[in-house]
This record gives sequence, C-alpha cells and structure tokens, in this order.
Amino acid sequence: MSLSALRASCDRRRRRWLGWPLLRFAGIGTAATVLQLLLFALLSQFTSTTTANVIAWVVSTLAANLGQRGVVFGVTRAEGLGRDLAFSTVTSLVGLLLSAELLATLGTDSTWIGLAVLIGVNTVVGTGRYLVMRRWFSHRGAARPAR
Repeated sequence: MSLSALRASCDRRRRRWLGWPLLRFAGIGTAATVLQLLLFALLSQFTSTTTANVIAWVVSTLAANLGQRGVVFGVTRAEGLGRDLAFSTVTSLVGLLLSAELLATLGTDSTWIGLAVLIGVNTVVGTGRYLVMRRWFSHRGAARPAR
C-alpha cells in the first residue's frame, strides 16, 4: 500500500469517526463550565449561591449554545437561531435545575462544595445534551456535525 493510499484511508476513517464533534462539544462545554465556575466563585462572594449559580448559568449557557450551534453542528445561518437557542437552553435547564436542587439540598454556602457540585452535574448533563442536540440538528435537516 502506498503512502498516499494509506493517508486517504486514514482521512476517510477520521471523517467517519463521530468523536471529533463530541470532542468539540466537550471543549466548548468545558470553556463554558470554566466561565460558569469563575462567575459563580466571583458572584458567590457578593450574593447567595443560588443567585450566583443562576447568573453564572445564564451567561455561560448562552455563550456555549451559540458556540456549539456553529462549531459543533455547523449551523451558521441566522434562520432558526431563536428556535435553536430556545431548544438548547431548555436542554441546559436540566443542568441548572439539578445543580440548584443539589446546592439547596446540601444547605451550604461553601464555594468549594458548590464548585464540585457544578463540575459533576455539568459533566453528566453535558453528555446527554450532546446526544439530544445532535439528534435535534440532524432531525430538522440542519448541517451534519462539523468534522
């Protein structure tokens, strides 16, 4: 097998591998989580952990949803933006509700415990969100996930 044939074979396999979109989704989600954690840590010094969590969540969710729509799922047109953001925001509400419930159940104002809860919830919910959003964008005929 020639070197060029081997490269072509590897390129085809790499394009078929579904991991690249998932890795991009995770990268954007990680950046959004870092933003959420930083905002939470900052805001929790001045307000309750619940208020800090909600504000940090709103800002980081909007940033993540816009990034994932374009970078991961390849949708760059303005058409359907509102519907896409509404759908992805609803999927993100699961994470907000879980984190708010866990913070309230723990009954602590500890920033470190709050940060640990947010990391755990975001990891589990993020994986589910990727699968649901991938189906959403492919179901409505949007561009296939960017490779």
